[in-house]
Amino acid sequence: MGSEFYTNSATACRDLMKQFAILSLLGAIALEAAPKGNLADPAKHPFADPVGGREKYRLAGETVNEARLYDFYQRQADFYMASPGEVPAIIPAYPGLDAGQHGHWGKHNQNNHQDGRWNDIESGEHRTTVFKPKGASVLKGICVRLGARRELSACFDPLSLTYRSVWKGGFLKYHPFRWRTSRAVTPDGDSWFTISEAEMPNDSSYFGFHRFGKRTVFEYGVANVEVSDEP
Repeated sequence: MGSEFYTNSATACRDLMKQFAILSLLGAIALEAAPKGNLADPAKHPFADPVGGREKYRLAGETVNEARLYDFYQRQADFYMASPGEVPAIIPAYPGLDAGQHGHWGKHNQNNHQDGRWNDIESGEHRTTVFKPKGASVLKGICVRLGARRELSACFDPLSLTYRSVWKGGFLKYHPFRWRTSRAVTPDGDSWFTISEAEMPNDSSYFGFHRFGKRTVFEYGVANVEVSDEP
């Protein structure tokens, strides 16, 4: 009974995540493809009015959500299904978080919020992130712990097939700005070395990485030779 419950819950969670991803993609496509000025306007389109669609959300009354646009796609679909004669050649696109009325960041940007709890978690043996050691920037860094007792850490750059940084001590340090979402990650320890710039070698391709116990193995090709590289 318990196992079945958790299995069904996990399946439902995955389904919701897929639906969310699809809606997010549709929103991005709509914004990209929409002619200039073809965004939904709360003054002309009832489904874009942030006053509506809030009834079933218990946190809709919180200050941070007071201008939030809820259920845009569902409300838009319901509106045009009820009024098929009003469907335009290109339906108006999603206007933004707060119906486009308060700019990109919305009415409450929360830029003053600091939350460093990411630094308290056990993050495991590897982390993929934008990584910025002193003197370098690794846009797709894959940071891994090394050694049986985690004596060292390294950052592998899949865009250059290079270990851009190695350090000892801790692992990663997360900036608390906006729940650590808007600042790059830095090394938490003493640097052994950092390579400021690196480029992908000719005739090379990065294939990915896999785990072998707690170890991380990078797979790539150089001049038709396949390499399994464990730091």
